[in-house]
Amino acid sequence: TNFWALNYRLISRRYKHLLSSSIRCIVIDEAHVLKDLEGAFTSYLLCRILLRLAMQYKGVSTDPLASLRLDPKLEYDALDWIRDYLKDRNFTIVLSSATISTAPTVNERRKDAEDFARNLVYPRLYEVFEGICKGRGFSPIIYHDHDEIYQKLYSGSPAFKKLRRKIDVVVIVAPHPMRGLETIAQATALCSLFWSKEFGQKFLLFADNKEAIERLYHFINDIIIGERGEIYDHVFLTDRNPGSHISHFIRGLWKNYGNNLMSKSDILVKALDDPLYWLAFTYTSYFSDIMTRYGDLSKVLSFVYNNQEIHFNNLLDVAKSSCDDIFNNRTLRLDVHHADLDRQRRQEIEERLKKADLLGVLCTSTLELGIDIDHITTIIQYRPPIAAESFIQRLGRAGRKPATMYIAVGFLLLSNFDTLYLNESYSDEVLFSVRPRPLPLENHRVRANAIIYTIVDLLAYLDHRTHYSSRLRDAVRTGEKIRDIYQALVAYEKPLVSIIASSLGLPLNVVKREYIAFKDYLEVLYNNLKNINTAPMSIKNILYDAIERLQVLKNDLAYRILRPIGSNPNYLKDSETYQRVVSQMFQAESTVSSLYNELYKLDLYCEAYPEYLIKNRDNIYKGMGDYLQKLRGLLDLLDNLRQIINDAVLYSNINKAVGILREIERDLEDIMHFVHTGIDFLFTLSLKRILR
Repeated sequence: TNFWALNYRLISRRYKHLLSSSIRCIVIDEAHVLKDLEGAFTSYLLCRILLRLAMQYKGVSTDPLASLRLDPKLEYDALDWIRDYLKDRNFTIVLSSATISTAPTVNERRKDAEDFARNLVYPRLYEVFEGICKGRGFSPIIYHDHDEIYQKLYSGSPAFKKLRRKIDVVVIVAPHPMRGLETIAQATALCSLFWSKEFGQKFLLFADNKEAIERLYHFINDIIIGERGEIYDHVFLTDRNPGSHISHFIRGLWKNYGNNLMSKSDILVKALDDPLYWLAFTYTSYFSDIMTRYGDLSKVLSFVYNNQEIHFNNLLDVAKSSCDDIFNNRTLRLDVHHADLDRQRRQEIEERLKKADLLGVLCTSTLELGIDIDHITTIIQYRPPIAAESFIQRLGRAGRKPATMYIAVGFLLLSNFDTLYLNESYSDEVLFSVRPRPLPLENHRVRANAIIYTIVDLLAYLDHRTHYSSRLRDAVRTGEKIRDIYQALVAYEKPLVSIIASSLGLPLNVVKREYIAFKDYLEVLYNNLKNINTAPMSIKNILYDAIERLQVLKNDLAYRILRPIGSNPNYLKDSETYQRVVSQMFQAESTVSSLYNELYKLDLYCEAYPEYLIKNRDNIYKGMGDYLQKLRGLLDLLDNLRQIINDAVLYSNINKAVGILREIERDLEDIMHFVHTGIDFLFTLSLKRILR
């Protein structure tokens, strides 16, 4: 789970028993992400979790038969409950991460990890852990360092010296004076795609927003590969005559280094460092045949040098063949991965990447943590990431398996706004130096937030309902529930304030101030809800619900039904059925958009110009009736489509659309009834409102 999911469940009576008092351990994986505000909220959340567990353990309740019944007149020290619970359960908190600290020595990393733990495990709780551990004769923090574990496991082995540590190669790509960042990103992705196909590897391209990912994917997959078929030109970043362009560079390379390659090793090293070297020696498989034939590097180099034109043309043929293969199989090569995709779709993309159906994925931070996929060698970062830990974690996705020779290559692509990263000391500090920072636990708003949430936690634990309907027609009932909570807060103010203050280690007066403010807010809310007259606004509620559902339906029809069917005619049995269904679906999408606009206008008229509704009552009623018939036609179309589709994901999407359509159908019937009977009433009310 995560912070937000736990936070939601703690304040809900429905999940009261989700946290059992038998829990003995909390594991926080990828703990490095819990910094700044999120770290502070998580620190307080740990307090709230342990308070809940301890209260269950002690049997705390307002029930007369409870093991420990709360007395409205007494104060309690909740820290004693937590201490007893931790002692009895031998409770442990595990913090796991590769990037809590990148300090150079084990001792520095140990100190950083201990500071991080003291911050994240709320100081008040840490004191309790420390007291228990010292009483039993051991340290409250047990630190395991990767380097130490590595040494212990392998230092005694004869093969230790042969073991290779992972190598990270980072290439910072400066802005190009003649080409935009997106063009460089597209070319880098295509080169990686090209290279990955040749050598059986994979790559990931990261960007920190979905829009950039979608834009890059659309241009690479749909335009360069799909429409233009010009991947060959883009891979080599050439003009329309790529052969002569590359030939010129390769000849220049041989001119600079060729005569001395056979005699001086340092010249060979310089040649290997040349940015254009990979163009001359792109394919090891091609040169391995020559190497096998001659068996000696100097003879190979001499042979290649004396037959440049032949080998150059052969290389171009290999490149063209590889590009053609990517073009012909383009649907299997690239995909996108981000949080807006549903979980099933994301898992499907991950599986395809594992099986090598995909050579590359353009993604946001959704693939930054928790994946372990073979053969990922290259990571491309589109603009600098938000945090150093992100770059290190993303680079950590590559070079994890023997097939990659434990080498990860990372490209950081800079825009004109990121040139400061070209300063080596700055980029080292920003990209690779990670040290924990203190959390803002003393921040007034963070502390107030923790107090309010703990109050709501306690209310949920004491069986008060804390989630309510937001519909105006339920306002009175919601007000009555809030009144019950207000009365409970008044009755149990003394014990609840003392429990919160003692568990969070805060002064009583600070907690009491927030407690009273929360209580007063509930009183005002109750009085407002009690006085709301919902009748005049009933049509507004219906319109609001219908407009929201239409928006969801529009997106589902376009992206979850039409797009999959349009991209794969095999979903339907024959081309005639395919053409008919696609045509009808486009008409249905147009109908939904028109109805959305009509209801939006109707909503505006209700608020600002009710006289229009009076004058056009008959036309509005007739128009809504026509739309109702069209929506029922769409329902029939989707029902029929369900019968002939055998794809599980598409079937599920159609089912969801049918459910939304049925709700919109009921909304339209309600709107027609209101238009037929209630517009005069609405007009009268609006006049009264204006007069007041």
